[in-house]
Amino acid sequence: MSGSATPGGAQGGDKKRQRAQNIVPVLIKDILSWPEETFKVEGQDVGMVVLVGEVRSIEHAATKSVYMIEDKSGDVVECVHWVDVSSIWYLLYL
Repeated sequence: MSGSATPGGAQGGDKKRQRAQNIVPVLIKDILSWPEETFKVEGQDVGMVVLVGEVRSIEHAATKSVYMIEDKSGDVVECVHWVDVSSIWYLLYL
């Protein structure tokens, strides 16, 4: 992978661990093969990833939509978009 990760978190002497604030493009195979809980690119914690792929199927339910996405690595991953039910009820009554 290329060196597109940028360091996240606070600068200086802050010792508290903070969530990484960077966004990095990755392949599905990179995510699926990562052996640790914290995802890293070139030694830097990654806060979010951008996944570009082809949507193979979509299933809608009352509280979520499930997308099966495939990229050029040949792997398929299930992505879940949770729906905020309170927002839906609010919009229905406008």
